[in-house]
Amino acid sequence: MARSYAKSLDQTLVPLGFKRSGDDWVRVRGDMWECVNRQSSQWAGVTVNLLVKDIETEKLFLTIFGSEGAVVMPPITTRIGELMGGPDRWWRSSEAGGPDEMMKLLLQYGLPWFD
Repeated sequence: MARSYAKSLDQTLVPLGFKRSGDDWVRVRGDMWECVNRQSSQWAGVTVNLLVKDIETEKLFLTIFGSEGAVVMPPITTRIGELMGGPDRWWRSSEAGGPDEMMKLLLQYGLPWFD
């Protein structure tokens, strides 16, 4: 039986310190909040978004903008396709080897982006 994209993300990211919450796998390293997000589309398939923010900078941001209703600082975001230097990349559930390819590219392009 083929692995699902979510199961592949679990197997890849949990050993690296990420914890899953819905479609987000989050870890905190030092002052950095890092998130791998699985985005699904009925038409396009599945892709990976990466989000990062500095927790200490967020505290300052909320000190300044909290009075205006801000509850979080927007993270810096990118998609796996952008990091690969090409067009947006989506995988369909029927794509043979899709989860394995997505994990390979996440490890090659996505996780190094956090550094």
